[in-house]
Order: sequence, then C-alpha cells, then structure tokens
Amino acid sequence: MKSIKTSATRQLTVLPASSAVLAQDLALCSTEGARKRVGYREALKWNVLPLSLMNVRGHELLTVAGNFKPGSEVERALQFLTGCTVTAITVSKEEILTDSIFIAYRGEDGSLQEAIQKLSVDDVAQSKEQPLYTAVDDGTVPALVYRLLEYGISKQASDLSLVPERDGHCECRYRIAGAITPISLRGYDLQIHKKVVNRIKVLGQVSVENDWIPIDGMFQLPLPSGNKQIRFHIFPTVYGPKLHCRLPEHFRIPAIAELGLTSKTRNFLEAMVDRVEGAIVLAGPTGSGKTTTAYSVLQTLAENSINIVSLEDPVERELLGVSQTDLSRMQGITYENALKHVLRQDPDVIFVGEVRDSGSSQTALEAAATGHLVVTSVHGGRVLEGIERLNRLSKERELLARGLSLVIAQRLLPRLCSACKVIDLSASRAAGASIHQAVGCPQCSHTGFRGRVLVEESLYFTAEVRDRFIRGTLTREFLVGKRYFQGLEESLQTAILDGLVDVKNAKKVVPFEHD
Repeated sequence: MKSIKTSATRQLTVLPASSAVLAQDLALCSTEGARKRVGYREALKWNVLPLSLMNVRGHELLTVAGNFKPGSEVERALQFLTGCTVTAITVSKEEILTDSIFIAYRGEDGSLQEAIQKLSVDDVAQSKEQPLYTAVDDGTVPALVYRLLEYGISKQASDLSLVPERDGHCECRYRIAGAITPISLRGYDLQIHKKVVNRIKVLGQVSVENDWIPIDGMFQLPLPSGNKQIRFHIFPTVYGPKLHCRLPEHFRIPAIAELGLTSKTRNFLEAMVDRVEGAIVLAGPTGSGKTTTAYSVLQTLAENSINIVSLEDPVERELLGVSQTDLSRMQGITYENALKHVLRQDPDVIFVGEVRDSGSSQTALEAAATGHLVVTSVHGGRVLEGIERLNRLSKERELLARGLSLVIAQRLLPRLCSACKVIDLSASRAAGASIHQAVGCPQCSHTGFRGRVLVEESLYFTAEVRDRFIRGTLTREFLVGKRYFQGLEESLQTAILDGLVDVKNAKKVVPFEHD
C-alpha cells in the first residue's frame, strides 16, 4: 500500500449550496487540535474550518471544510503552514463557512479565561492609549472587550451582563436561549471591570468621567460577517458600574417560511405581504423576536419595486432596499412627528419600530386605513392584550378596527437539543403521546437546549372580527376554533408534540393540561 504524501489533497463529501447544514452544526465538528494548527486569522483569510487532525501511518492528516480546488493557493498554503496532508470537505455556501469559523474559534469556553490571564497590570493601566478595536488576542483591555462580545455572539446570546459584587469580584452572565448562563472568569476583578466599562464608553463616544449616572449608548462591532450594532446600558451600583450589552443576531435574517410560524399564521402573513395595505402588529415582551419577524417581512417586501421606509429607535440591522431612519440619533424627533414627515415621502410600506404614544398610534393607524402597509410592534403577551394596548393609545375603536389587519403575539422558548433529548415516560403516558424532556450533552453545552423556538398567537381581521371589536364583544372564547385565529395554546401543544419544547418551559407561557 502506498503511504500518504503530504503534497496530496483529496476532495470528499460535497455539501451543495442548497444544503440545510447550519453553521453551528459545522462548528461542532471542529476539534481543538485541528484549530491549533490553523490560527483564527488564517482560517478567516482562506475561509477554511479545520475539522480534525489524525495520524495515519506516520503522517498527519488534516481535514478541513472549505471551498477550494486541488492544487490551489489555499491548498498549498495550508500544507506549508501545517505540514500535513490536507483533506477537503467542500462547503459551497460561503456564509456557512464564515459563520462556522467564527463560532468554532470565538466560542471556545476557555478563550475568555485565556484573554483575562494575558492581561497585565500595565496593560490595564495603559488601556486608554490603545485602539478602539482589536481582533488580535494581544493581552489588552480592547482585546478582552472584543472577546467578551464575540463569545456571546458566537453562542447566540441575546444579552451580556457584567455585574460587580462585594469583595471586588465581578460576575459575567450571558442570556442564552432565554436563560441566564453565568460564566466563571477567574481574575476578572473590579479593577479590570472598570477598564472594560471605560472601554465600552469610549466605543460609544460617551464621557468616562462620571460613574454615578446611568448611561445609554451604542457602537458598531466589526465581525467577519459585517459590522454589528451593540447597544449598552451602564447603571451605578454600590459595588461599581453594572454593564449590560444587548447583543445582535449574528446570522442572516430568516425568510418568512423560516421563522417557525404555524402554517395558519404564515398564510396570514404572506397574504398581508401580497396585499401591501393595512397594519401588521407584532406583540410580545422584550426579546420575543418581534424585530426579527418585522425584518423578515420587510426583507420579503424589499424584493418588489416599492417604497419602504422604516423609523427605528435604534436601527438594529441594515436592510437592503429599505430607507431606515435611526431616531436615537435625532434630537427632539419622536415617532409621531417623524411619521408625519415620512407620509410626505410617498411610502408604500412604513415600519414603525414601536408604538409608544397616542400620537404615533393614531398616525400609524390612519396610514394603514388609507392604503399603506404599516408594520409595527407593541408590548403585550397575547393578541387581545396587544389590541387593548393600541385601543388605550388611539382611543378610537373604529379607526383601530379599520386600520388593523393582522396581530401576531409571539414568544421564544428554549429549543430541546435534538442530539440528547429523551422521551419523558410519565408525561407521555399522561398525554397519550410522545413528550420529550431535556438531558444535556456537549453539543448543547450540557444545558439540554440549543437555540430557540417561536410560538405564536395570531388574529387576521375579517369583517366579523371588526364588527365584534367595535361592539366590544371580541373575546378569546369567541375566537377559539375560528379559521382566522391561531391560538397560543395550540401552537404550544404542537411544539411539544413535535419534540421542540418541553412541558416545563411551555407552562411558563401558559398553563395547560395534556388531555
């Protein structure tokens, strides 16, 4: 048998452009040993993800995911860098590769601790003279800030909190899949924490002098997939400044069909996109995915030749084909007076980030009732709560009835890890169906959950619905079972029976029985 030569490259399994392989799944295939042979910057430069390193008959075999041809410059560079035989698994979707590289390298559990250990007292003291950003792990405060944010984004965390405690200790918490996840950071003391907070202030271009006033701010974080906006809030406590950062979605905006809506709600939403008039109202608490749903609708509409204008506070992601206005950067401009100006721009579609007062509510509803498509959001747990919230703001039931076309109330629940979930025998016997529960494994960081699932309630406004609303007889009891209503309980039970969520988390949204 011939020995393996270090100058050979073989092409193995091909993942086509239409493959549903997720970046996270690909990143999980990457081993630490393989990544040590190819650094993060080199992996990004050549867009390759090291997967495994094996010793075959005295020769080292490095398997990578990439999209390069045998004999290419990338192949030769990898061979020179590693001294290994390179076996390539072709992944033709470039964005999957880029995202998987980011997740694999920047989501390493030990990377944050390593960044802290690299810091020296001199590095902390001199942090003000250092550049705003650095992607290099050079043992500086800017590098630590970058790593804290990168780690959270790679884990799909929605929030990062750095909380000072007594005795000079600080706690690092990420909100992942809706749950608070503390991260142990040995050596991250109050001295380092204050420098991290000051670095965030510098990035947000706010004063570093006063630690005893609340501060809101934002800045752009450069990532391989593009710049991402970070919103932050600093609040004084008796132990020092508490820092909270709202982390952006790292992945692309999903299409409407990829949101995870029930078929009934998806049909309602697609009908509204075809109509391009009326009001789509998204209800839910903070962090329920309202903005993602709204952006998905706008992204779909932007494929047509229509005038789309958005008013946001702040703009969370840039959308092609949409004229976006960031109200947080405009002093003295509110949703109400901005809406009045926007209506002079001949818009077909208007996105209002949130209806907060009676003026913006009334103007938005008038626009919806006169031929525009308005997409907006309100805080409310259920469909009827969202409608009542708008009713209190607008104080005109008939205008509200004419303007509203679709209300969706949504929540995000932790998704059961498909690799380790098991059937809950007692719950399954009681329900007469297969009910799953969480276990925990390396793929889900031993939490039992990986990602989140959208569950929703929706109401499509028909003549009957409008009439009942005006007369004050629109109730949940009347709506249950109607063709134009999707109940939250029904969505939850479907998610449970499909093995996507567990009963414990479902009952946090609404109590119900399996009978």
